[in-house]
Amino acid sequence: MSIRASILFFISASLVVASFTTWAASADSTRTDSSVSESNKRLRYLIAAEGIAYGGAMTALYTTWYKDYPRSDFRVFNDNSEWMQMDKVGHFSSAYALAYWNSSLFRWAGLSNRQSAWAGAASSLFFLTSVEFFDAYSAEWGFSPGDVLSNTLGASLFLAQELAWNEQRFLMKFSYQQDPLSKQRPELFGSGLPEQVLKDYNGQTYWLSCNFKSIGLWKSAPPWLNLALGYGASGMTGAYDGENRQRQLYLSPDVYWSRIPVKRKWQRTVLKILDVVKLPAPALLWDSSGKTSFKGLAF
Repeated sequence: MSIRASILFFISASLVVASFTTWAASADSTRTDSSVSESNKRLRYLIAAEGIAYGGAMTALYTTWYKDYPRSDFRVFNDNSEWMQMDKVGHFSSAYALAYWNSSLFRWAGLSNRQSAWAGAASSLFFLTSVEFFDAYSAEWGFSPGDVLSNTLGASLFLAQELAWNEQRFLMKFSYQQDPLSKQRPELFGSGLPEQVLKDYNGQTYWLSCNFKSIGLWKSAPPWLNLALGYGASGMTGAYDGENRQRQLYLSPDVYWSRIPVKRKWQRTVLKILDVVKLPAPALLWDSSGKTSFKGLAF
């Protein structure tokens, strides 16, 4: 099982709890934002929910991935050249997404924008670094400095934008489209769609999505209209294996989901969740063989 799959499993568990927390909070129409006691209550509620998410996810990770493998002394493992760096981009994107989500929750709990940005980034790094220490004491894997660096850069992308602009002008997003190779190596890429989303690097694409209006490229553009640059890879049958391994770059229109005007709080919560998911849309594609093509619908 890849380190990337383990991390995404942990993040998925955390975000399920975090998403429910946000939805439940948004449904409370009687709250008074200016109330100090209400803010304190919310913060205690959030810390409890985060603690449950953290404890549950770490327990699930250990019992699912690490329990049956032999333990070792602390060891360092350099996997920077594996999987055409898809794993590292995945770490970057995961750290960004977790910081993005946690910051929103801390804002709901009454912290200022600046405080919640720091809290979101710090909690993201804390959670993901915990996973690295599981790897560090496993004979099967090891502590990866490249993973830690990617995690730090992803959380920093979120934090820097909040401190500089008080908004996210550049979003990190994820998309997946099932790759034919996943059926040839189900033991490596997963035997079903949910598992393949986590493990199939050939089908994953990571996107840096920028908002036209926020960056000043098109001031009259709708506030929800984005342009996304994607990175993916194909032809991989292992960390270093594959007869036709290709890096891929995409350029595609996108949507800033949470900037779509809606009336209901639960709708805003759903759109906030979708902010880390790329809209399937037409795209220009360049690969490392020098070929340029057009995809009618890129995931």
